[in-house]
Amino acid sequence: MKKNVSHGGTKAQRGDFESLVADITELAATLNQLHKQMVTECVPIVQDIVRSRCRDQQQIEHTLDRLLDCACIPEGLALFKSLCRYYYSLNPAATADYVFAYRDMWDSEEKDEALTEAQRRGGEGDSPRRTRRARRKEDALPLRRCEKKGSR
Repeated sequence: MKKNVSHGGTKAQRGDFESLVADITELAATLNQLHKQMVTECVPIVQDIVRSRCRDQQQIEHTLDRLLDCACIPEGLALFKSLCRYYYSLNPAATADYVFAYRDMWDSEEKDEALTEAQRRGGEGDSPRRTRRARRKEDALPLRRCEKKGSR
């Protein structure tokens, strides 16, 4: 026995959908505020770590873990990058792990696919041997919006 399925939906279904979208939008705004609050709390911690030349790897990694959660907003990403730059001189391998964790959590697949396509065409893809100037240009680029690929 076949059911008559309508693809347009009823007014009630559309209303439910609009309500769901409104709820999700509200949750996203709340999450964004929480990220901003976490960044505000982490600013003095990161400044103190860098200023005092702290070598306590456990404290630095705990702070990087917190920053990784809010690296989807520009302020969080900037703070995460600054602490990674500092930590790199102490523990390059652990810093690389944090950079890869950031990429797994927040980098978009579209960028990766476009990069791969450009490399196949012989275009301007990232090469493993980037110059300092190229890295500085990357750091000067505008920071991305929050694009979470998956949950931790």
